[in-house]
Amino acid sequence: MYTVIPTEQFEKDVKYYIKKKGFTHIGSDIKAVTDELERGI
Repeated sequence: MYTVIPTEQFEKDVKYYIKKKGFTHIGSDIKAVTDELERGI
């Protein structure tokens, strides 16, 4: 198992995409990817 640690820049980018681009479901997309990374897939 791995630990995924988001950087400050990553968190800023996510907030930008939510506010400016209107990607309201980006959190669930990111969760799916980080879950796979944590499992090593």
